[in-house]
Amino acid sequence: VDDDSVSISGNGRYVAFEARNFDGDTTGYDQVYVKDMDTGALKKASVDSDGAVAARGCTLRPHALSDDGRHLVMICEAAWQAGVTSNQIYVRDLVLNTTQLISRVGANGAASSAFAYRPAISPNGRYVTFQNAGYAGLGYYNGVNSTGNSGIYLRDRHTSTTQPLPKPALSGTAYDNCYASDVSNIGTVL
Repeated sequence: VDDDSVSISGNGRYVAFEARNFDGDTTGYDQVYVKDMDTGALKKASVDSDGAVAARGCTLRPHALSDDGRHLVMICEAAWQAGVTSNQIYVRDLVLNTTQLISRVGANGAASSAFAYRPAISPNGRYVTFQNAGYAGLGYYNGVNSTGNSGIYLRDRHTSTTQPLPKPALSGTAYDNCYASDVSNIGTVL
């Protein structure tokens, strides 16, 4: 078990973690699991909407679980959909057993053309923030070029929109100089 990649739901009932060669998995890659601390049930979360296990594994970061433990955000190395590069951000709905690509433009738009990193999900599961190293087709904050981009993007899962966020005034001049974020229930980003 990778002890620096653990996330606990806001209600304390669910714990998400990543582990390699655990619970019968033989892929040889890290997989993401969620344990229900009330019932003891263990569920593999790094699966696509059809239940296929991530062939090249998935990882998570702090703030990976929604408060109720229903939604989990993760980075998956495998390209689960046609036209999608590896290392993209996905949200797994642990109740409906669906997996949704997050690092993309619009509802069914193109996925990021670069690796996406460091995701965080809001307590209510509506918003996801992530870092994208470079423009990667996800849009510019000023609408023209990367000047002013922080490298952090905000995805609203209800409206299926992804927007680049401005860099903080005191963060220097380099593009993509913000490396981590957290997001509130109303989409406020830190």
